[in-house]
Amino acid sequence: VHVTGGATLTLHAGTYNINSLKLTGNATLAIASGPVILNVAGQSATTPIDFEGGATANETFDPSLFRIHYAGTGALKLTGGTTTSAIVYAPAAQAS
Repeated sequence: VHVTGGATLTLHAGTYNINSLKLTGNATLAIASGPVILNVAGQSATTPIDFEGGATANETFDPSLFRIHYAGTGALKLTGGTTTSAIVYAPAAQAS
């Protein structure tokens, strides 16, 4: 999934199985209701999660409502802002 150009991807409570997620061009990932669980496969992706070009919004400030699970070894680029709150489980990955 690639969100760009100031667009907003809004996720509602559920489990989402994705390969990768990238935010560019001031895009936003918004958590409307939770819990939202992202299971990230990362197949053939050196950076399966890249939030450097955008922001994530979980305005409840409850990290249990936005969880990212990744079992691979790719790099995670995590940024956010004042409304970012999440749990990231990626024991074999490098995160910045």
